[in-house]
Amino acid sequence: MNDILTVASARMPAEVGFDRARAHARLFRSGLEGDVTAQYVEWRLGPADDQVDFLVALDRPGPQGTRVFRDLEERSRSWTEQERHAWLPVARLGAAWSGPEAPLWPRVPTVWLELDDVRGPAAAPPCVSVCLVSGYARPLEPLGAPRPDEEIDTVHRVLDLLGVPASARLSGALGRCFAALPRGGRLIHLSVMLGRDPKAVKLYGKVPRAALSPYLKAIGWSGELAALERAQRALYPEAYTGDDVYFDLNLANYDAPGRASLGLAFSQQQVARGPCQDPRRRAILDRLVEAGLCHPAKAAAVAGWPGESREQVAGEAWPRRFLRFLDIKLVWDEDQGPSAKAYLGTSWPSGLF
Repeated sequence: MNDILTVASARMPAEVGFDRARAHARLFRSGLEGDVTAQYVEWRLGPADDQVDFLVALDRPGPQGTRVFRDLEERSRSWTEQERHAWLPVARLGAAWSGPEAPLWPRVPTVWLELDDVRGPAAAPPCVSVCLVSGYARPLEPLGAPRPDEEIDTVHRVLDLLGVPASARLSGALGRCFAALPRGGRLIHLSVMLGRDPKAVKLYGKVPRAALSPYLKAIGWSGELAALERAQRALYPEAYTGDDVYFDLNLANYDAPGRASLGLAFSQQQVARGPCQDPRRRAILDRLVEAGLCHPAKAAAVAGWPGESREQVAGEAWPRRFLRFLDIKLVWDEDQGPSAKAYLGTSWPSGLF
């Protein structure tokens, strides 16, 4: 069958330069194609940064398991010792999520794997992102009722499998992040950056707009809230997002004065249900260009990405729908100020129509 990477790469804007990066994404190509349900190519939008990251989504395995984990040992025989070592934590997580009898299977609907800067060494360990909301099979579906005890237990299980020590500092930060959530708030994904030393841990969630600053203050975020609020008004306004704020919190630096960071995501949920439902994100990109955070050529390239096509799949009678969608993230860094990234997404929707 046509794999999602091959089809997406054929349509990737030339400006992204993904063709030269594909050779270094070998770990995500061998034996993976049948399991991938969505992927993103992450591209920095600033004029002086062309880093390309690559992410794939794997849905909850069926009775036969997920091939990327099931075949990992066999495929790794051709890898270097460094590559095998990099993937050991991922293999442990896969074993705990491999099918209906595995402990994480009922709790985790989706796992994302990411390679940072795929133009770099192919052996670099991936980032692993685990969805904490058991019924969150698709991003546009309702989150369902919170299960805080189960979700924080899932966080600790995943961290243990990925080899992240349960330090008092990290445990305290996680406890505060869950306990301080306001009404309508939710923590959705846990991410572990395995390639960093120490391994960085991030939480992705949502809160009502008015609750963001009080929430950050309650968990001990050390950034300057007034500066973040100004950036929000200028670059992440309610007119583009609605009331929900989707944030990405780095627990490695959240309490470090002068170094705290925070990501603010322009999500697909906001396209579907917010006040600005343009899938090409032109108004957002225009504002980022005006602020000097996005090169005009990059804005034009990513705005032309969203769309739909029909792709013939080997062995199937009818072409499949192939969707292309765009997310954007504004990153506020206390030390360096704001920056922006684009996420060029692709998926095979289920069904012919």
